[in-house]
Amino acid sequence: MHPFHLRAILERARALWPDRVAVVDGARRLTYAEVGARVDRLAGLLAAHGVAPGDRIAALLPNGLAYFELYHAAAALDAVLVSLNYRLTAGELAFIVADSGARWLGA
Repeated sequence: MHPFHLRAILERARALWPDRVAVVDGARRLTYAEVGARVDRLAGLLAAHGVAPGDRIAALLPNGLAYFELYHAAAALDAVLVSLNYRLTAGELAFIVADSGARWLGA
């Protein structure tokens, strides 16, 4: 894996500092080891549902742990994350999802 691949960055941090806090989301604090395990499980779930390299995954999520995990799970699968803005109208969101060819929507 290329050292600048997004997945490699998380894996390196997980190996070097497994017990350091990686994510703070409100009152939740997760270590690199915990986040890495959660990202692995999510990537496995997405792969089990047919997400493959190059597939688009749309995300209609606020900034936070769920978005962070989906972002890294998509990278682990070499999928493309299509970020959606909750301020858009339903029609605009539908157009972006259809135009992107997203196979899955994280919301």
